[in-house]
Amino acid sequence: MDRRFAVIVRAYDDGVAFRYEIPPESKLDRFVIYHERTEFRFADDCRCWIGVPSSGGESRYPETRLSAIPCCGSNGVCRCALPLMAQTPTRCVAITEAGGTDWADMALCGTGGSAVRVVLSPHRDGCGCVSATAPHVSPWRVVLAVPDAAGLLDSDLIANLGHEDASGDRVPHLWKGGLTPLQTVTVPFTLGLLGAVDFSTDDVKGTHARRLALQAVCLGSSGVARDADENTLGREVPSVWDETVVLDAEIARHVAVARRSGETWWLVALNGETALRLRVPLRFLGEGAWTLRGCADVPDAGAAGGPRHPVERESTCSLTASDTLVLDLPPAGGYAAVLSRP
Repeated sequence: MDRRFAVIVRAYDDGVAFRYEIPPESKLDRFVIYHERTEFRFADDCRCWIGVPSSGGESRYPETRLSAIPCCGSNGVCRCALPLMAQTPTRCVAITEAGGTDWADMALCGTGGSAVRVVLSPHRDGCGCVSATAPHVSPWRVVLAVPDAAGLLDSDLIANLGHEDASGDRVPHLWKGGLTPLQTVTVPFTLGLLGAVDFSTDDVKGTHARRLALQAVCLGSSGVARDADENTLGREVPSVWDETVVLDAEIARHVAVARRSGETWWLVALNGETALRLRVPLRFLGEGAWTLRGCADVPDAGAAGGPRHPVERESTCSLTASDTLVLDLPPAGGYAAVLSRP
């Protein structure tokens, strides 16, 4: 039988996307797909982050190598959750899917080398992975490739492709378990790329400043920090933003972002396991004077595995767009500030 399908490819400044189309000419009025033979091959065995199941039921994203991604699990083929984040010598690369309906969810498994392959989730009845009629298209298989980690957070490619096939906003990803301080810094570069990450700040371990920062970095967080009554900033984090500027970022190491809501800017930062001094130019501000109210960790706050530490109380100062803010972030630390007109 003459069976045909098409591959639709789109190229962008920050990546490429392709999808499979089964047209009417395929002569497949009704079809069942059992496997998808798609592979993504990298030139080097680079370090990467991919979702692996945990005992809490929520995927975690530990750092690993492409060659170390599991090929098989206890129940057969391993299914690692999207997205895959890879750091090549010249690019930050994310592999995921976007858009599409009536198609099996895409996962990835290792090959023992520098390639990964697509694994489709089977139907519960065991009758293949995709059962549909022609014409039909798969979701987009997306390769986002940007010069640095900041470009990952700046890109709208995944969001735009997803909105093509669905009306309204994407459903937030619900984080089911507690977020440890050193795990939270991977969220913006993994689950955060797929859309809003919905979690309660009560589930976030760490200082008040870190929970405030995570609430602003990851869209969709719900509630306020447990000690919000001790710090008014905790009751002011907007749920919708008008503009975002990525100030500094490194995958799973740190992220600093400025977000604007109306005439007010929020400047937030999350840090990994190593103490860090960040110099943040305030060029994103408009002309004239601005008042900053900040919430910062004390030097030993947020130590990995340690108890919850107190934080410095709010500090206030006047700044302009020509100033540079110096942030001293302890291990697993955070910072949150509101900048408004006096």
